[in-house]
Amino acid sequence: MIFHTHSTEGFIDSDMSKDMSEGIWGVGEELKNILENKYGISVLHDTGRYDIVDGKGKILGAYERMEPPIQKILNENGFIEIKESDKWDLKAKGKYYVVKNDSALIAFEIGSGNIEETGLRLIGAHTDVPGFRIKPNPQMISEGKYIKLNTEVYGGPILHTWFDRPLSIAGKVSLRGKSPLKPETR
Repeated sequence: MIFHTHSTEGFIDSDMSKDMSEGIWGVGEELKNILENKYGISVLHDTGRYDIVDGKGKILGAYERMEPPIQKILNENGFIEIKESDKWDLKAKGKYYVVKNDSALIAFEIGSGNIEETGLRLIGAHTDVPGFRIKPNPQMISEGKYIKLNTEVYGGPILHTWFDRPLSIAGKVSLRGKSPLKPETR
């Protein structure tokens, strides 16, 4: 399955006003064609626009808006949600997905052959909007009265485009939970 939480992303030479296929959607469609036509791998390509709300770009919250429709598509295509905390009873030719920490959705299909003979095919990707990431222990006092957050560049942003953007903080915070494998998410 291919889906895009940030469908309006394009490339420096993309003209997104003409056609969404000029950007990341086009990359997804091309990848789908290669996987299906060259390798015989069936692919679901969701073209939902999760970074647009009421006709306006809204990247913040795109993952949260994307998760229910993607789960619906998976369920409609025979995938079964499994919980990380449950004992998994995976079957040959079974289709499953798991949501991790309310920030990752992992879908997979079990093959019918012996894994030692046929191997394992795994495709994964993670992309993020380039920007600034807040560093651990970020609080800095400036001029004795202002609190600033110490940040670092993340993901290779084109820095000159940041001079006229309103900045905001988005995301989830993971705190130490009862177990290192089960953080508390807020």
